Amino acid sequence: MAAQDTTSELLTNALFLLARHPRYWEELRTEFVDTPEDSLSAENLLSSKLIQNIMHETLRLHPIFPVIGRIALQDTVLPVGGGRRHNRPLFIPKGSMVVMSYYALHRNPEVFGNDVEAFRPERWNSRKPERWSFLGFGGGNRACLGQQKALIEASYVLARLARGISKLESRDTRDWKGELKITCKSANGCKVAVQLA
Repeated sequence: MAAQDTTSELLTNALFLLARHPRYWEELRTEFVDTPEDSLSAENLLSSKLIQNIMHETLRLHPIFPVIGRIALQDTVLPVGGGRRHNRPLFIPKGSMVVMSYYALHRNPEVFGNDVEAFRPERWNSRKPERWSFLGFGGGNRACLGQQKALIEASYVLARLARGISKLESRDTRDWKGELKITCKSANGCKVAVQLA
């Protein structure tokens, strides 16, 4: 699982979104088309606001791990989540399966605005989600150890593609549909046409 399937799924989802939103492909291309090969360092890629915004927005819309489950090892009381308005304490008995949906978390309009279904990488310029509001790579002690590696690899591939492909067009009119196994990948793949630079 580590960084092999997950990075390719991140790239597939990013290309799917970029092919449907050519403005961002053009911006990416403008940023990297004249960048010398030796400037595509990990440091430079991680400091590129545009490419990191694209990565985060892709993970927000299509998290590789859209749900995660845990078994409560002891009786637990969460401070909120219970009652009709979900603002009262919530008791979770030992042995209960607790499931969290990153998919739903990443579509919270209070955090990401009313256009949560839209692919808008620039939302990351003005929004810095509070801790636990965005979990593209999980969080806490069990966060993905390969987070930086995945971001660097995916950013490098996108930057290289942007240098060599002048046009990226979607060849699939269907909406994105997930195929949930251990991870969630595009059930329809990513059908695009490219025009080489």
